[in-house]
Amino acid sequence: MAKIYTRKDSPYWWTRYKGPDGQEVRSSLGVPKERKKREIAQLKASELETEHWKAWKEGKLDKPEYTFEELMVGWIEETKPGAADINNIKALKGVFGGRIINDISGRDIADCKRVWRNENLKNNTIRRRLSTFSSALTYARSEWEWDIENPVKGRLPKEEEFEADHLTYDEAQRFVDALHKRCYQPYNAPHLIDFFILAINTGMRKSEILGCKLSQLDLDNMCIQFKRHQQKSRKRSAVPLNSEAMKAINRRLDYIREKFPETDWLFPNPKTKGIDNIKDVKTAFNNVKREVGCPNIRIHDLRHTFASWLVQRGKTLYEASKALRHSSLKPTERYAHLELDHLRNTHNEIDTVPVNFYQETNATRIEDSEAKKKWLEALKRKKQVKNSTQSARIQYADFKAVND
Repeated sequence: MAKIYTRKDSPYWWTRYKGPDGQEVRSSLGVPKERKKREIAQLKASELETEHWKAWKEGKLDKPEYTFEELMVGWIEETKPGAADINNIKALKGVFGGRIINDISGRDIADCKRVWRNENLKNNTIRRRLSTFSSALTYARSEWEWDIENPVKGRLPKEEEFEADHLTYDEAQRFVDALHKRCYQPYNAPHLIDFFILAINTGMRKSEILGCKLSQLDLDNMCIQFKRHQQKSRKRSAVPLNSEAMKAINRRLDYIREKFPETDWLFPNPKTKGIDNIKDVKTAFNNVKREVGCPNIRIHDLRHTFASWLVQRGKTLYEASKALRHSSLKPTERYAHLELDHLRNTHNEIDTVPVNFYQETNATRIEDSEAKKKWLEALKRKKQVKNSTQSARIQYADFKAVND
């Protein structure tokens, strides 16, 4: 609703109201600022606001032109998204960079999906990227009251279900044996063994392990602390360290104390003398996986291995979800097939209850047989009556049609 007010530098009443684009409109009403003319000024302000909105609905007003960059910069500043969303924005910028938001249509979204599919991207990857775009658009519409459409709505590709790959115990042992040999080869990623052990024993993501700082270590409580901005779920959390993970941490600390005592990183980069951290281990990991005969295993599958082993050892999906720090149980359901043996043992417990569910006697067989015969005969008679009734109705309808 339009409000009226006076200004010291003007002899007239003024009005302010929120326009269709969400911006506040301020305008002079041309009515002298006298108390007796207050009602006239209020009526004129209401008329001005109504005309403004009517012109906008009829398309007589140009909608504000917001660019893709304006949207994303504002959204990042206010919501502080995680690294995954930032990477999605970089990919989106390659497609929509420099575009006016209201000029992006559903056809553009369809073309974008087709381009990414031609690059062999999976539906889940495309879905995550477009979901980031949709979240930013929804935020701008609700919080900033931007007059923009959301062309992504209803156009997200269907989410694919897949079973996560994981290492068997034998494959994991072959990895460990090969990685231990690299500890004595300084130019062959000797840090990879500690990375592998931490990933398998904690379920941490690659970015969480390589980006871990010494200040995050809580050796008294045997855990690694993560702040909100360091987590995909945007929640504070702590990852417990078992005995094997603690051994890997201690090896890292011994190495750091000897080589880079001034560094802040758990995995310091030797090329920068510990100023920066190691960014990736993909090349070294790919060499090892081919060496041990597991060419299809990815680095992220070490996290899947952690979860799969938990479920195989009798832990529930809920417990695995908490260990993986998932925000809901849905992502953990991909490990449900591994629960079968555990569930079978659970179901077999019913066999031990003192109830005889089925008593196989001759009397029961005869009674069951007689009852089945009577039931089948009654069912046949009922069906015959139904068919004869339908036939009679059809004959009557045909007769009536001919005579009419």
